[in-house]
Amino acid sequence: MSELVIIQAMQSLTTRLQAVTTADGWQTDIGPAVHTGWPKHLILHQQIDPPVVAVHPSTDDRVSGQGGNIKSTRTVEIEVIASQHDTPPEWLDRALHDIRGALVGLDRDIPRVITAEAGSATWSELEDTALVRLIVPVTIDYTDHYGGPA
Repeated sequence: MSELVIIQAMQSLTTRLQAVTTADGWQTDIGPAVHTGWPKHLILHQQIDPPVVAVHPSTDDRVSGQGGNIKSTRTVEIEVIASQHDTPPEWLDRALHDIRGALVGLDRDIPRVITAEAGSATWSELEDTALVRLIVPVTIDYTDHYGGPA
C-alpha cells in the first residue's frame, strides 16, 4: 500500500527543514531543532530545550472532487519557540527566511502535491514565560484518491 499524499508531503517538509544548517549555506541552524508534533508537548514532556521548531497539522479542508479524486487543502503550522534571553530578534527573521526557502520545490517532490506556500508569519510572546513564538502557516494543496483498498 502506498503512503498517503499528505503524509508524504509532511515528511518531505520536515526533512527539508531538518536539512537547514549554516554549513549548507542557510542563515540559521534550525535543522537539528525540527520535530513533528506540538511545541508544548516537545518542551514540557520531551524536555527539549528551545529553540524548538515544531511542525504540525492545523486544518484540512476538502476543496473539490469527482469520483475518488479529491482535492484538499492542508494547513500546517511551523512554530519556532525561542528564548527571549538567548535569541536576538533578527534570528527569528533569519529563521523565517530559511523556512520559506525550505518550501521551494516541495510541490515538485510529490506528484499529487499541487502547491505548497507559506502564509503570513506572526510573532508573539508566550504568556508567563521568557519564550517567543514565530508561527508560519503553510498551505499545501493536494489531490488524493479515495475509494477503498486497491
